[in-house]
Amino acid sequence: MPDYIPKQGEICIYTDYEVIEEDGQVINVPGIKIGDGNAYVVDLPFSSSSARQLEEHISNTVVHTTQEEKDFWSAKLNYDITGENLIFNRL
Repeated sequence: MPDYIPKQGEICIYTDYEVIEEDGQVINVPGIKIGDGNAYVVDLPFSSSSARQLEEHISNTVVHTTQEEKDFWSAKLNYDITGENLIFNRL
């Protein structure tokens, strides 16, 4: 679609951006372009991170927080709404 202009912030995924071989299997690695609302999709640069790198980063559960931070946040107040009552508790 050479004449397609994605909206600003629209994510365009190319499923065959890169091909790698891993453990004897050929794997298609997606590439990502993000629309700016003005440029044709063919003229937009690919993101410097591949979809695979983004997926690995998102699934990493300790990259931005430590277990101690998660425990601290878990010890904060919780709430429950029963009818018209708002009940705070610490579970």
